Formats: sequence, C-alpha cells, structure tokens
Amino acid sequence: MSEKNITQPTVQRLAFIKHLFNVAVEQSRQPDPLAAASVLTFHDSIELFLHLACEYLNVNLKTYTPFMGYFDLLEPYGFTQKVAMERLNKSRVDLKHHGLLPHKQDIEGFRASAMNFFIDNTPLVFGIDFENISMINLVTYEETKARLKQAEEHKQKGELEQALVKIAYAFDQLINEFERTKHSGFGHSPFFFGYDMSFESSSNMGLNIEDNPFKDFGFSNFVKNVSDSIESMKKAIEILSLGLDYRQYIRFRLLTPEIFYVNGQYGHRIIREEKPSKEDYEFCFNFVIDSAIHLQGFDFEIKS
Repeated sequence: MSEKNITQPTVQRLAFIKHLFNVAVEQSRQPDPLAAASVLTFHDSIELFLHLACEYLNVNLKTYTPFMGYFDLLEPYGFTQKVAMERLNKSRVDLKHHGLLPHKQDIEGFRASAMNFFIDNTPLVFGIDFENISMINLVTYEETKARLKQAEEHKQKGELEQALVKIAYAFDQLINEFERTKHSGFGHSPFFFGYDMSFESSSNMGLNIEDNPFKDFGFSNFVKNVSDSIESMKKAIEILSLGLDYRQYIRFRLLTPEIFYVNGQYGHRIIREEKPSKEDYEFCFNFVIDSAIHLQGFDFEIKS
C-alpha cells in the first residue's frame, strides 16, 4: 500500500487511534488498580484500527464483527499479533463483564503487544510507520500546529533540544490562541489573572536599595520573591482554570525551556543540564496535543 492513497479523514482517524493508544500507555503506568483501565483503552484503539483497516482495504464487513473476527477477515493480508490480541481480548472480557482485575505484569505485556501490533500492521495496511503518524492532525489551532510541525522536523534530525524549544513555544501559543477570542467588555480575558511581573525588580521600581533603611533585611530579595511567587500562582491558577492536568504540566515545565516574551518577541532559557531523551520529547509533545484536544472540546468565542 502507498501512503499517497491515504485521504485526510483516514489520516485523522489514524491520529486519533494513536492518541487513544498513548492514553492507554499512560494509564498502564498508573498504580493498581487504576492501571487496569488501560486494558479497555488498548482494546478500543486496536479495534478502531482493525475496523479502519477493513474499510481501507475494502473488506466486506458484517453489521456486527466481533473483535477476533477482524483477524479472520484480514488474514489474507498477513496481520500479526493475533495470539497476543486473543489474550488482550480475554482480559478485557474478564474485566468488563466479570470484574476481574488484570495483574500489573499482564498489563505490561499488553502494552508491549499493542505497540508491536501497531508497529507491524500499520505499514502493512497504510504504507507508513506507526511512529510517523502525526497527531498534529488533531489540532485546530494554526500557530500551535505550526510550532509542533517544527518540533517534529527537529526530532527527525535528532535535535531534541531544539524540538523541546518549539514544543514549549507551541504550548504557550496554544494558551494564547485559546484566550485570544475570550475577552470581557473591559478587554480582559476571563483567564487574565494579573499583569506580567516576571521582570519586576527593586531597581525597576525606582527603589535605591543602598539608601533604603530596610536594606539589611534583604528588601531587594523580598521584592524578587514576591514577584516570583505571584507569577507562579498566576500560572497555576491559569492552568487549573483551563482544566488541564497540573501535575503533568509541572513535569512538562521541568522538561522544557522557560519561555518569556519581551518587546513583542519570544525568548527562551534552557534551565535543565541533562540532555533530553526521546521519552522526554514524546511526553511533552503528547502533553501539548492532549491539552489542545481538551481546549478544543470546550472552545468558544465572545463576539464583540
């Protein structure tokens, strides 16, 4: 099969399937019994793929096709991982219909089997590698999408540090794009929690510390600490008000460069010393995608 035959709707469905698989991967890494939910999500992502493959290959589908029935229909095309998918399907039935929780070791096996399923069968049907399916197709915010495409280009070249810079910009622009059309009659977004104080300092405020009677108490440090604290609280409130996962956001912030905006221009500062890994990149990239999907699900515009 050739990639050129894939239509845009098919690309979007593949992107959604990959997104669902990534959700399952994150679920599988949670502690028991929460990790058990991944069995259902892995199963859903694979079933969606099997159904799409049948449509793409013009396989004649019945009104209802059981999960393992897809493998019988697709047998002439050399689909792999049938035995592993039988185990996943049995675990899903045990969980959903009998309340039997899978063991953590089984869940880890299902994660590996699901990954192998997609790696083997995606190029077999669609002529592309599963890794190259871009979830950017799920994002509707144009500036964010453009930055994510730049990040992927850097990743393909092995430039993970630069890729993370673009991802950091992408997230910042995602928030800006979402808030841009949401302003009150006074010109403020409902997600506005105060003016930027990140560059406030005692000297910028016109305070001469040498002549200040409180200099022994570290007044300059006090001003800086107050400014930093307010900025941190503002950002935390903003993320929470948007309904994003704050714990994942913290991990994202620790992995990506610090972004700032001065005189109409973006800038960044790399804080972490260790080199980023491919896993770091994947987490940060998926976090921006997940955040975009979440915001798109409740987007609206205030008409002036």
